[in-house]
Amino acid sequence: MRRLLLVVAILTAARQGFAGNTDVAEFKREYPDAARRLVGFAETLSGKIEIVESNSVRKTTTRQSGEFQADRGLFRFVMEKPDGAGGRSTIATGAGPGGTYTPTKNSSDSKNSYGVASLGGDQKDREIVNQRFGRYIHASHSMGGTDLAKVIRASTLRNLTVEPVVDKGRSLKCVKFDVGPEERVNRVSVNLDPSASWAIVDWTYEVLMKESGTFSKTSGSVEYGPPIDGMPVPKVVQVNDVAGRKYVTQFTDLSRPKLPSDRFSMSELDFPNWSASRLRG
Repeated sequence: MRRLLLVVAILTAARQGFAGNTDVAEFKREYPDAARRLVGFAETLSGKIEIVESNSVRKTTTRQSGEFQADRGLFRFVMEKPDGAGGRSTIATGAGPGGTYTPTKNSSDSKNSYGVASLGGDQKDREIVNQRFGRYIHASHSMGGTDLAKVIRASTLRNLTVEPVVDKGRSLKCVKFDVGPEERVNRVSVNLDPSASWAIVDWTYEVLMKESGTFSKTSGSVEYGPPIDGMPVPKVVQVNDVAGRKYVTQFTDLSRPKLPSDRFSMSELDFPNWSASRLRG
């Protein structure tokens, strides 16, 4: 009898292991192309955006709202937020082949003056802008701005598992892995929806520094609206950051129009149309 139970236990474990290997193989086979579709789709969206940042430690809340255009890697945002002096601050942020810019103009300023927070033309500048705002519209394939497809290609990836889970009636895949050097353990858990081009549903990112024992955790979730052209469209994106910070971003009026190239330009917003070369020169 004991031998029979042992055999049954071994066969059950083997079946579970085979199923797990199958899920891992499916993920590795399908996710790269799915991620590329998600990236390409997100880079064609335009619409309205509202970002609410709250800090439970400092007891503060900041709200920004505006419009955005994402066109094949070029991001332009026009955001407004309270400027601390009873007025509104307009922030125009752009990133593309022509450079990046983040000028501001305060309505409470009697001179209606402006200041340029940053203006540059290299790849690093564009990545900063895309990280600041693009991480929200790219929430279907990134974790707070960290692209999942790039992470799973890391040479330090280990302990990868993929398991089926059911959440709110949806059949999802839970992907878990460690990444990074042994002295710094980055432990990731992310739920994906294979029926929606493997879009991210929620995630957690834990970091443990072995030597110091320091631990930090960030997490996020994505609620999707009606699909556009068969692709998942982020509606509400929440990111819980370290030090009590939480970002809740809501998208409305999303579409895929072909907007004029001068939309959201600095001259359109009555900012001087400075170029990066002029400012740096």
